[in-house]
Amino acid sequence: MVKHILSGKIHVRRRRQQQQPPPPKPTTTVVPPRQQDNQQEKDEEEEEKGEDIELVEDEPEPEHEPEEYSNSFGSYESFSTISMPAGIGHMTEMQVLSHVEISADNFDKLIPELEQLQKLSKLGVVLHGKMEPHLHKLLRAIENLGRCLQSLSIWFKPEAKDENANNSISAITLPMSLQAIKLSGFRDGLPCCVLRLSELVKVTLRESSLKNSDLRRLGQLANLSSLSLMFIGSSEEVDQLVLQRYEYQNLKFLVLKQTFVQHLSFQEGAAPRLESLLWTNSTVSTLSGINHPRRLRDISFSGSVVSDSVRQAIAVDPRSIHVVYSN
Repeated sequence: MVKHILSGKIHVRRRRQQQQPPPPKPTTTVVPPRQQDNQQEKDEEEEEKGEDIELVEDEPEPEHEPEEYSNSFGSYESFSTISMPAGIGHMTEMQVLSHVEISADNFDKLIPELEQLQKLSKLGVVLHGKMEPHLHKLLRAIENLGRCLQSLSIWFKPEAKDENANNSISAITLPMSLQAIKLSGFRDGLPCCVLRLSELVKVTLRESSLKNSDLRRLGQLANLSSLSLMFIGSSEEVDQLVLQRYEYQNLKFLVLKQTFVQHLSFQEGAAPRLESLLWTNSTVSTLSGINHPRRLRDISFSGSVVSDSVRQAIAVDPRSIHVVYSN
């Protein structure tokens, strides 16, 4: 069964049940009983598959060399991608498709093929260049993938001249089955379609600009357990994040990495299940209401400039909060 596509050369290899390799020569290696059981289970699974298609990855030789992409916050991200292969629509058993790049040149040809992958559970695409005119078609195709899709990642790599492109997609809907979503490069606030995904557990936003209303509506997602804001700016030019009462009721993990947030405040009743706070590469000026998330046990400041008032607020908290300050 097709399992995964990663960066690198991809070959298709067929396995047939009736053509078995010769049995290996006996060796003196002793295999622990647990490993023997695991290997037997794997062998039985292979026999049940019969004739499958397997994607085999060679040593990584990415079609696009790893590049350093500078975002508007001055950070650099290195990543490798491959162009989405032609004929991918025939691989109908594929479950995971990630780090694939779609350009304007081959967009109209590849999107209908993407819609054929009805068993995808995880999809990660990179859009290179000026792709906004094609975005609606891409999301329509994703919408048609159905309930198997649980994880979606969309990364915009705009051209320098298109750095401030409006990537608003408010009129689009996405599969309600999505449990994890990662968006990068959305300059015009959080797409409304994300805020309608009631089953979301994990949200990661990168290199985007958010409005205060976006954060309020994210706080209403009943199942949201993990929120990561990375290289995030504020379209309203504020530097404070206030988690209000009855917001983020299931949030357990909060990550703030090089964001607009310098002041973090918890109102009574906000994020009652929060367990871990990671604040990196930032200026941490104030942290108030820390006593309200009663389950908070871990705080990590990595590469951040932390004010004395924040250190004092944590020190006087009666709970034994594990705090790490690191460069």
